[in-house]
Amino acid sequence: MSLEVYRSSAGSGKTTTLVRRFLSIVLASDQPDEFRNVLAITFTNKAAGEMKERILQALNELGNSNGIVSESNRAWAAEFCKTNKLTKEQLQGRAAATLSRILHRYSEFSVSTIDKFSHRIIRQFAFDLGISSDFRVELDADALIEEAVQRVINKAGEDPMLTRFLVAFIVNKADDEKGWNIEQDIAGLGKKLFDEASDRPIKLLRNLSLDDFLELRKNLLQDTTVFLDALAEKAREVIDFASANGLAIEDFSYGASHGFLRLIERIGQGEIDILSDRRLGKFVDGEGFFNKANLKQARFNMHIAKLSKYAEEIVDFFEAHADDYFRKMALLPTLYALGSLIEIDRALKEISADENLVHISEFNRLISSTIKDQPAPYIYERLGEKYKFIFIDEFQDTSSMQWQNLIPLVDHILASGGSAMLVGDAKQSIYRWRGGEAEQFRILPQVPGNDRLAVERSHAFAQAFSLKTLDNNHRSAPQIVAFNNAFFEHIKSGIKHAWLDVYGDVSQNPKSNIDAGAVWIQPLEEAKKLIAAESAELVLKAVLDFIHLTLEKHHTRLKDITILTRNGREGSEIAAFLLGEGIPVVSPESILINRSQKVNALISGLAYLVNSSDGPSALTWLYADAEAPLIAHEMPQPGDAFLQIKGNFFKSDSPSAVLHALCKLKKWSPLNDIFLQFFFDRVADYEINAQAPSCHAFLHWWAEHEHAFNLVLPDGMD
Repeated sequence: MSLEVYRSSAGSGKTTTLVRRFLSIVLASDQPDEFRNVLAITFTNKAAGEMKERILQALNELGNSNGIVSESNRAWAAEFCKTNKLTKEQLQGRAAATLSRILHRYSEFSVSTIDKFSHRIIRQFAFDLGISSDFRVELDADALIEEAVQRVINKAGEDPMLTRFLVAFIVNKADDEKGWNIEQDIAGLGKKLFDEASDRPIKLLRNLSLDDFLELRKNLLQDTTVFLDALAEKAREVIDFASANGLAIEDFSYGASHGFLRLIERIGQGEIDILSDRRLGKFVDGEGFFNKANLKQARFNMHIAKLSKYAEEIVDFFEAHADDYFRKMALLPTLYALGSLIEIDRALKEISADENLVHISEFNRLISSTIKDQPAPYIYERLGEKYKFIFIDEFQDTSSMQWQNLIPLVDHILASGGSAMLVGDAKQSIYRWRGGEAEQFRILPQVPGNDRLAVERSHAFAQAFSLKTLDNNHRSAPQIVAFNNAFFEHIKSGIKHAWLDVYGDVSQNPKSNIDAGAVWIQPLEEAKKLIAAESAELVLKAVLDFIHLTLEKHHTRLKDITILTRNGREGSEIAAFLLGEGIPVVSPESILINRSQKVNALISGLAYLVNSSDGPSALTWLYADAEAPLIAHEMPQPGDAFLQIKGNFFKSDSPSAVLHALCKLKKWSPLNDIFLQFFFDRVADYEINAQAPSCHAFLHWWAEHEHAFNLVLPDGMD
């Protein structure tokens, strides 16, 4: 048994290592079904697709009798044959047989994303989980939240408790001058329901009713008021003492601005920020009460000790209770939203039951709550397969719950004499926002948890553990590799000790043949002194200069240049600017399917069929081929061909059939237009997943989702 952990920096040949490890396992056996015993889990569909493609390509080369094999595969094959005492012909036969078996039993070729693997498990355990075996997987969290919010809002007026709660929420927002519309607040917080990191607090909140939230708010308001009243009472004691002894505000240093007595008055009025920034501190030490002139008078000096004592009491009282006060004040504004969130949670469960769907984010929760306590062999039996080897790619982006769900499988594989291979790079952990936990990779072979089972598994993993580093960079130019090596070496001094090992062995050896590459850092210090518009103009010019520099001096191709920004707005501004300068750009906006004139024309044609009085849609459809915008003074006539489509196809209620007919009428071929290809893929997805697909329903669906669909561009496009 072995647990191999590979630290793999960018460009280090990670996919090649995984593919060759896979080949080593399946070709070491004379059984062509050996691939069924291997499970490879990746993080994205693209990575899974690439790994499958590379495996099949390698098997095809190695099993092909024509002798056409890439140099890298030829060298690997020679070493593999030597190690396993095989002839070239034996290896060729095994590769051909394995490839044939994979192609004939492709569903058993277990290279997939972790979500797809989880999906398979849930399908097998649907009965145990209390869900229908034919449930529909939902990917669109925003659409679910919107529907749930509407369900909650629509109950207002019917449910007295909910009505009272929502009205109180609206009044509270209005009192704070934040408007009265609460839907956006609720929907924004609703996204937390799909966040793995929020599971534990939300689980606790589910035990509370709306009445509990209102009662909690009432108690918090009471507690904070008691605290402020106590401070006000102490402030009044000081003011009364000063008044009784003939001390006025102007007698103190800085008088009515921020003299001692004035500060006490403000504390009594609830301005406790004075205490937060410790402005009373000097008075506790008996300093700063009076100016030099007044200090010479005995009637002032005689009260300093008493005033200092008052200041000390107020400060001590504040420091003893401030944390509790601020904690409650921070919680108060959230209670209405949190109560609404639990109602959204209940509405989502109703929607899931009514529409027989499971959101993809629920996969890991369902497995964690039900399957993880089952013996690992039982899980394999239900899956119908018994894995001996498991690969996990991009391990640093695996969430805590995903890893906890996989640990029993890894543990069983190792206990059965199999092997596991985990590949990742903690430096590249970019999915923390969706639960990715790089700490899990750093602490391997230890597994999270202190219970007996976790300790036993940590011990078992440690016995099989070996750490390896892929330290060659086959992708980047030598100049880039040198810069990265120097950069990581430089930042080590500022890294916490616990994470030093992540950056301790990151130096790479450049292995690419790229005779180019440069690192150019240009801090725009002068931009800080300019107003926003001028600063943005300076940045745009710097980006343009950089592009021209790389194109002219380093002969870079446009496809090799990527521009990263802090947010989408900045990216859109840069994209628009570069397009205006004649530089073609691929941006999130430019690859949206709804940016296609032909796609919009088809949607308009369908809308015109549904509603023949829809003038704007008619214009968009009829004049989609016009070279210049046309202005119609009368409702345009669709023509006989269009009317024939309406008669022959519209009654079928098949959006795909109608849209293909409209496309044919315009003499547009989806084969020659990538936007149309992706558009019709989305139409097909709609018809597969919709409960009652129709042209009218499709138009509503498209209006809600069109901004979420974009092209997947082929590699190498310049």
